[in-house]
Amino acid sequence: MRIFLFILCLVFASATPARTEEEAVAAFLDAVSTIKALQGRFVQQQFDQADVSMGESRGAFKLLRPSYFLWDIESPDRQQVIAGPEYVWHYDRDLQTATRRPVNDSSDMAPLQILGGDEALLRERFLIEQAGDDRFLLRPQQPGSGFEQVVVSLVDGKLASMEILDQLQQRLLVTFSDVNADVELAPVDFSFSPPGGADTFYYDE
Repeated sequence: MRIFLFILCLVFASATPARTEEEAVAAFLDAVSTIKALQGRFVQQQFDQADVSMGESRGAFKLLRPSYFLWDIESPDRQQVIAGPEYVWHYDRDLQTATRRPVNDSSDMAPLQILGGDEALLRERFLIEQAGDDRFLLRPQQPGSGFEQVVVSLVDGKLASMEILDQLQQRLLVTFSDVNADVELAPVDFSFSPPGGADTFYYDE
């Protein structure tokens, strides 16, 4: 079950009075502006077009604003996605393969990068709407993003869940726990070198 790529998106419904787009943008940026670093655990559940469960995985994550994140799937597959200012690595522990891709201005923003909250990029790349109390719906403004919409849900100012709808109408629900916003992280916490013996593929050379 290879579902790490689905961590690029989300969706939710709302019954609260709509804000203007600018008010929604301001509210979302205000909600994420205090985030400097995060770490915690997650459970992600994948559903098909008929909303039938396709599987579940769990693991841990780290985020350091603005350019670093680590998504560590511990079960049932063992995979990591590690991003920095220059590269994104995908490491499959079970298959012993490592893939490196460059980060550039045209690359999609993953949800954890969205939470990192570069205001200019968020305004440029997404239409942001209020989707309920402490819920924010983000839709990419350009085609080819790999997903249709993303909803970030907060509880008491803390990251609670993200829900993802891709272009095939498949849905991924990510629920967070043990979220710590007071953790001290540094770029070295996101360094990655392929282990000896791993098959390594570079898509930037």
